[in-house]
Amino acid sequence: MNDNRYQKKEWGESPRPEEILPPGQRSPEMEQNVALAGKGGRSGGGSEGAGNSREVPSGKEHAGVGGPSAANAMTDSTPGAQVEQPAVQAEAAAAVSAQEASSPETGKPSAAEETEQLRAELAQLKDQLLRAYAELDNYRKRVARQMEEERRYSELGLVRDLLPVLDDIYRAIEAGEKAADSSSLLTGIKMVAEHLEQVLARHHCYRIEAEGKRFDPNLHEAVAQQPSDSCPPNTVVQVLRTGYVLHDRVVRPAQVVVSVGTAPAPANN
Repeated sequence: MNDNRYQKKEWGESPRPEEILPPGQRSPEMEQNVALAGKGGRSGGGSEGAGNSREVPSGKEHAGVGGPSAANAMTDSTPGAQVEQPAVQAEAAAAVSAQEASSPETGKPSAAEETEQLRAELAQLKDQLLRAYAELDNYRKRVARQMEEERRYSELGLVRDLLPVLDDIYRAIEAGEKAADSSSLLTGIKMVAEHLEQVLARHHCYRIEAEGKRFDPNLHEAVAQQPSDSCPPNTVVQVLRTGYVLHDRVVRPAQVVVSVGTAPAPANN
């Protein structure tokens, strides 16, 4: 026996409310529509009328055909549910996004936490920069002060060593004024000169040995030339002023007379 209850319905067509609701929950209009549908089915008579009649399918039968269930139809047909559903979905999406933003499973801090962390790091770096700049400025001032003091008092050691030599000179002068013989004064002056040379040697200042040496323009200053039978040409034969060097630098060159070789023989008349 063929069941033609769904012959007039398209697949996927939603049933009407009077076909879903039980008799106790139908409105008068729904009851009238059901009654009219029943009369149209009985007028056909026999099995053909039953085939052309429009019966109200149950929720299970309609679900088996492929249409929506009664619960879904009621949910879709309720205006309040249609209005509340987008708001509920928006709240759920916002809650999920907030949970994902603050969830420790992601391993990433939120934007506010990252901003606060960057601000703290910036403040720390700024403080370190200011401290480093202050320390550098203090270091520069300290070094400049030390260099100025060294330049001002660099000759302190030499002056301390020269003071005893000056004392010897004054003693020699006093002895020369009291003694009638000048030989004792000459001896005292020689001792003072030797003492002074020792002081200069302690400060790495030495005399330039020039007499009898080959002329060196880096150490010697030639002020004159003369022939000499005892010295080869370009040799220092006389020192006019003693020169000195400090370490390996010339303080002043020695003024010397340089030999030009043997003097030419006079012409015979």
